[in-house]
Amino acid sequence: MTSLQLYLAIRMSLENFPSFWIPPHLKVEIEEILTSPEGELDMTLQLLRLASHSKEVSKRAMEDGEYPIMGVTLVGGKLFYKPNDKVVVWGVEEFQAGKGFIIKRYLIVGNRVCLIKSRIEDLLECVVWFGEKVSVGALYPTGSISSVGVAGGEVFYQVEVEFQDQPADSRLRDKVPDGVDPEKLYLMSFVVWGEEEGEAFRRIRHKILVDGEKPAYVAVPLIMKGEVLVHGDTRITAYMFSKLHQYSLGILSMRRETESSEDELIHVANNVVTVFMHGRLSDLALVSGQIFVMERLRDGKGDFVRLYSGLDHPVDFRSISEIDVDFRAEKDLVVFAGVDMDGNPGIWANFVQISHMGIVKRSRIIFRNADKVISAQLAGDAHRTE
Repeated sequence: MTSLQLYLAIRMSLENFPSFWIPPHLKVEIEEILTSPEGELDMTLQLLRLASHSKEVSKRAMEDGEYPIMGVTLVGGKLFYKPNDKVVVWGVEEFQAGKGFIIKRYLIVGNRVCLIKSRIEDLLECVVWFGEKVSVGALYPTGSISSVGVAGGEVFYQVEVEFQDQPADSRLRDKVPDGVDPEKLYLMSFVVWGEEEGEAFRRIRHKILVDGEKPAYVAVPLIMKGEVLVHGDTRITAYMFSKLHQYSLGILSMRRETESSEDELIHVANNVVTVFMHGRLSDLALVSGQIFVMERLRDGKGDFVRLYSGLDHPVDFRSISEIDVDFRAEKDLVVFAGVDMDGNPGIWANFVQISHMGIVKRSRIIFRNADKVISAQLAGDAHRTE
């Protein structure tokens, strides 16, 4: 039998399969793959595997939104779904929970399947990552695992537990350092990277970032005041750090050394901390790869605000009432409302004025990705602009 004959036989058996179906929300993408020479056979085999796991559902039920398997997605050109609590399928490969476990969550991390599975007898959970070698993590309390990612070819994730709920013989109690009263410790957080559990903290703030094949994050220590920026083996302490950003082969953040000190815009790379600027700083972000930050200053007429789009291009405003840089995944748009140095209100997008009216106090700037429309409340009316 030639490869063409084999393919035609598979397609015929697939279309006659009682449970054959194509997820309606993926119909366009799947049909595109089926019409491409390089993806036709592979997608046909994927649909055959999907049909083998599918229960029969009436046409009426399908029209009402009930599908043979719920939650089917397309990741990297492969169908990704969980037909039951014991197995996850990606393409034509199946990934099993194992005896005594059920799958709670499943995701693709570093282009590999990752399962968070729960032991049935006590609901303890662990991470299983199907990398170049299968990595099986330790068991932790149910619901404690989050922020799964990959750095340096190893899976990492955050564990946060309610410490007071841990039994007296829990090994997690051994992570409490001398000088900390376990009776006053309510939360404990740490990052697991590969097979190594990191230092225990009261909590981990902001999102864990990957830089230089190492996880980076800000945490609140168990034994001292302030915060710690952790970047691989590097530890930097301060009163407070802002959210972290990847920038110029390193980490960008704002820190305040003490409660009363000025803010510093810092860059951390190769265990070296470089201070870019200092002052009353806020709203740090990266927009189209450029540093965006706000500095509060004062002149003879009173307070004013200096906005930077790149550290060499400051623009002054008398006041800023609303800034938003987080509503586009592309991170290429910053929109803000305020009053310029001549006292004129307005709204600016990437420093280009798009409205000569200010926004209502405590209102929000909204961006809808679907139709590329910015909306803001202007003196009781919704203002739209492309």
